Amino acid sequence: MYDIFPRNSLPSFGNREKEVEELIEDFLNLYRNINTQRNYHSILQRYFLQMQIAYLSDFISALGQSFALLCQETSQYLSFGSVNTIKLKCSCLNSFYKWFLKVYQIDNTRNPVIKPRLPSLRRKAKTKSLPEKDFLEKMEELRGQAENNYLSHLTYSLALLMGTTSIRISEALQITTEMIEEGTLYFIQKRGEEREMDLPGSIQEALFYFQKKYKIQGYLFQTEGERKGISRKPLSRHHAYKLLKENTGIGCHGFRKSAIEMLINAKVHPSEIVKVTGHASLEMVNYYDGRDKKATEHHILAGKLEKN
Repeated sequence: MYDIFPRNSLPSFGNREKEVEELIEDFLNLYRNINTQRNYHSILQRYFLQMQIAYLSDFISALGQSFALLCQETSQYLSFGSVNTIKLKCSCLNSFYKWFLKVYQIDNTRNPVIKPRLPSLRRKAKTKSLPEKDFLEKMEELRGQAENNYLSHLTYSLALLMGTTSIRISEALQITTEMIEEGTLYFIQKRGEEREMDLPGSIQEALFYFQKKYKIQGYLFQTEGERKGISRKPLSRHHAYKLLKENTGIGCHGFRKSAIEMLINAKVHPSEIVKVTGHASLEMVNYYDGRDKKATEHHILAGKLEKN
């Protein structure tokens, strides 16, 4: 059994009556991606609730207990959920403890997060996308259904934006009504970098109509809420995926992939495609290129030599 701190050497934590919620908010200030903030906030809230910790003083007490017990309780929290959920929990708690121990200058301690053994995942299936003809037909179908109700219009608007700009779902969910009015999108990429993108006029017009019809304010993509007498909330990634998958047959990344493949087939140079997709390198664009890789252009040079 190892104690987190040497006996009689607990560090000074300043305001010990600080609520854990404030501690979480301090930690989340490190992140700029709104989806990361939402996910980590939920994970940490549930973690401290399970540990029955409400104040910083409670956390100090928990840290002062045996290291083995702390590891046991943390491992129990990490043991539930899908493989991807457990990985996300581990990443969140690891980052939180590293930050906490550093900020509060706690020495002679170890991170109580022990990654559980996870079952090996089968090789991921290729993301399904739509060829250009099928994509255009599907968008026409969604447009015809858009006037039926809010969810139909929401699905069409989300598919339209992602299928023409190739932005990630995490980026699409950052879009606000103010950006639509301006015609320029601003969002934080998954690497934490800021990005700006002009919105094509026809897409801006369609999204602006959706915004005005349902009197949407703040984030453009929100839950149905108001029909049930409660306020709308920002759409989650899970909800967005479910909407697209059920109504189009492909998920969020499928629309991004479809857009990239259409640009490739239109013979747009990879260096220009990267500007649209926001990929870190040309290699990632080439990953989406399913065309025949067999070299043929050298025959042109051989032909010229033969003529000479």
